[in-house]
Amino acid sequence: MKEKKCNYMELGRLRKEFNIDLYHKNKVVGHIPISILTRLVNQNPNRSEIKIQTSIPSALESKLKEKNRFNDALIRLMKKNNKTETLQPIQKKILKRTNIAFIKNYSRLYGLAVNDNDTKYYTDYKMKSIAAIANSTRHLACAGIRPEVCSGFVAVSNGNLEEKGSYLSGIQSAGKHLNINVQHVSFEQTDNPMDGEFCSGGTGIGNALFPDDFPCANLFISMIGSHRGELGGSQYLSLINQETTGTQPVVDLLMESRLQETILTGIQGGLIQSARAVGAGGIAVSIAKSFGKNTKLGARIHFSRKLKIDELLFGETQGLVIVTIKETDLMEFERVCMTIGIPATTIGRITDDGVYSFNEAIKLPVSKLV
Repeated sequence: MKEKKCNYMELGRLRKEFNIDLYHKNKVVGHIPISILTRLVNQNPNRSEIKIQTSIPSALESKLKEKNRFNDALIRLMKKNNKTETLQPIQKKILKRTNIAFIKNYSRLYGLAVNDNDTKYYTDYKMKSIAAIANSTRHLACAGIRPEVCSGFVAVSNGNLEEKGSYLSGIQSAGKHLNINVQHVSFEQTDNPMDGEFCSGGTGIGNALFPDDFPCANLFISMIGSHRGELGGSQYLSLINQETTGTQPVVDLLMESRLQETILTGIQGGLIQSARAVGAGGIAVSIAKSFGKNTKLGARIHFSRKLKIDELLFGETQGLVIVTIKETDLMEFERVCMTIGIPATTIGRITDDGVYSFNEAIKLPVSKLV
């Protein structure tokens, strides 16, 4: 064994007493009790603990009347959606589609999407920020754009520290699980409850924006994700002035990540023909919006879940996407969904009769919706 020399300095010796003795020229000049050091470490003024919500207020129960037909409700919700503001780019080179702005640079496509879900009624502040960020990235994925970055404007409450900590924790969690870089978030003070708007950006996997409208008849309509039917804060409840009641939609970030990967894989592989994120108004409105201006197309939807009919039609579950698929691609797309680990349910088919029917609850001409 080879011996090696090294420099060292003797700092002290271990003792049985619960204090640290200070020496100067071999004389004790003072001592510090261990209890004092422990207190100083635990009360470091430069390290502030982030507080988060430990309990979430219970939601008020919605009082809904039982109905069999929802034609009128769908028409009213479509009129409400048509009044929703869209992005208004200043530069002519920037194109837009509802809440998405995009630009083509040679053969590359770049896009931005702003969240369009109303989160002001959330009492779970971590979920409040998660839902907003996930919404904006989901819209990008449905447009064939892989989300890469996210920024936003956050109004920070002057009061509740637990709500503030939870909201910021949600931003961090969303960025981590969705694999996006969240940066340059702008903060401003407010006396109102904490809230924010987020904009996500990314690069297209193709050179054109992927369609969200139904392209033609005879395609199958599939729902990607699990429908839970949450009505809290929904546009449907706002029709009867009960938007402050009901369960708010939650986001499972693991499933959200799988959902977006499934959509992008399906687009890149040519397995899906259109994709639309389910948003305001629920699945019934999202399908109705997918007709665009084409009144010759229709849809027959047969869809059952252990949900009330109004929850099924108008629940604004986050993490749902409506896609259209050719019959020859159905099995391959279902295999992709199984491999990634996301549920997929075929719920209907596009028709050419100009009539939209959803179970026994909705049946009306598409011309009344556009």
